[in-house]
Amino acid sequence: MTTSQDLPTQSLHLSWEDLIADLACFLPPQNNGLQIYQPSSEVISAVISALHRKQPKKESLLVEPRPATRLGDNGSSSQLSWPLTPFSEPSKTKYHSYKSSHSEFVRSGKLAAAGNPVRARSAEDYVRLVAQAFLAVGSSDPRHDDSKKIDYRLSKMISAWKKEDPPPNRVKPIPVQVLRSIAYLARSSNRDFNKATADMIMIAFFFLLRPGEYTVDGSAEESTPFRLTDVQLFIGQTRIDLSTATEAQIKCATFVSLTFTDQNQKNGVRGEVIGLGRSGDAFLCPVLAVIRRVLHLRAHNADPTTPLATVCTSPRKVTPSMITDTLRETVRSIGPSLGFLPEDVS
Repeated sequence: MTTSQDLPTQSLHLSWEDLIADLACFLPPQNNGLQIYQPSSEVISAVISALHRKQPKKESLLVEPRPATRLGDNGSSSQLSWPLTPFSEPSKTKYHSYKSSHSEFVRSGKLAAAGNPVRARSAEDYVRLVAQAFLAVGSSDPRHDDSKKIDYRLSKMISAWKKEDPPPNRVKPIPVQVLRSIAYLARSSNRDFNKATADMIMIAFFFLLRPGEYTVDGSAEESTPFRLTDVQLFIGQTRIDLSTATEAQIKCATFVSLTFTDQNQKNGVRGEVIGLGRSGDAFLCPVLAVIRRVLHLRAHNADPTTPLATVCTSPRKVTPSMITDTLRETVRSIGPSLGFLPEDVS
């Protein structure tokens, strides 16, 4: 027996009017105010194409339907109110895809706690922390499969995210022109603080130091600057005794070394000694910069544990923020011809 649901799919050869006539026995009585929607030929074509599993043209779905007519004896005909849809400009209609999941919104930063995108490396670190929590209580690593390797699905997901992530923002090296300008201005300055700031920038540049390794920060945990006792000066192969040597002997030093005495100094191994000789430049030289810091601290009877960034004639000390401000201001004064912006200083 053919049901009313099967009849339309078996009568595709009929016209719309003939199909309505065949379905008349299944429709409510017309004297009840039945409204019959008469679709346009484009909509009919699209529906029939869909039943045949064919791809219809999208323009056929963006045609405004004809007004519906009210049949029966209960009143005059009326017109249905259709929702406002941009039928008149189909070319501007945008089709939105609903492929974004909750995790993708978090990745983009829209649902992230701080509003920042979550990169693949961050997700990898979070998963690792969870695994460490399991291992700390004696459980197995949830990331591993039966072969004790990272689960294939997890590794592929992280790998795919890494490919989607933008390249990391690398820290740009400070141009030599900036350092030379800072050293020149400090040499003609009468303020000890300006000279100390320039000297510490030179030391950091040549010894590849982090801010916490050569300046004094407010946090004791993050700040482990080099001290006067960590400095060694040499004339040739002869080490200078900084406590007894004369000023003239110290100024004749040709080699300087710094000893990494704290494990928080990340660029070196604890107890490691890094040394540099004179560069031959009157302004940009690590030996001359350290000599000036040693002479300043000695002239004010500073304790051997005093950080090199200390300015004895000023209540302030050279801090990472002051280093950054000095570099940015110098870059700004040189101008865009440098090809290096103040925002590039990190």
